[in-house]
Amino acid sequence: MIELHWKPDLGVGDILTFLGFLVAAGGLVFAGWQLRHSIRVQRAEFLLDATERYFADTNVRRLYYDIDYGKFKLDFVNGEPGNLQRGNQPPKPFIGSDEELWLDSLLYTFDVIGRIAEVGALNAREARIFAFQAARVFRNSDIEKLLDWLDKERSRFGGEVPTHRAARILVERV
Repeated sequence: MIELHWKPDLGVGDILTFLGFLVAAGGLVFAGWQLRHSIRVQRAEFLLDATERYFADTNVRRLYYDIDYGKFKLDFVNGEPGNLQRGNQPPKPFIGSDEELWLDSLLYTFDVIGRIAEVGALNAREARIFAFQAARVFRNSDIEKLLDWLDKERSRFGGEVPTHRAARILVERV
């Protein structure tokens, strides 16, 4: 049987071992602080990059404002997107238009932001920066009709349904 004996005397080795533990603990705390700081910086850089990407395309921003201010009208003919009208411009076919491309870009940008929030790379407060604007788009009645049509198209031809699921979840949080 092994007997343990307490020796009340401290030697140089014991003191050096204790100091080594203190240095290691301090290094661990410092490494944790550095990691936390680095993550904050990366999140800030990501948020800045996402914001710059979102605001970079002037045409997409103009389309967003037209939707937000009720100056975007999309008519449906036999359940299909037909003509669109922006502001006082004359109606024109939606399919194949620049507006279809810009709207696609806007919807996918919100969806990517929603997915990034979903995996926790953006917290709820950070995601709210985009969620309000996403809500202005996704709650527009013409966009809702377009999303319903896209859901049917994806059900028919394949793809994630509902369309832009992560963006819709982001909007629900607002």
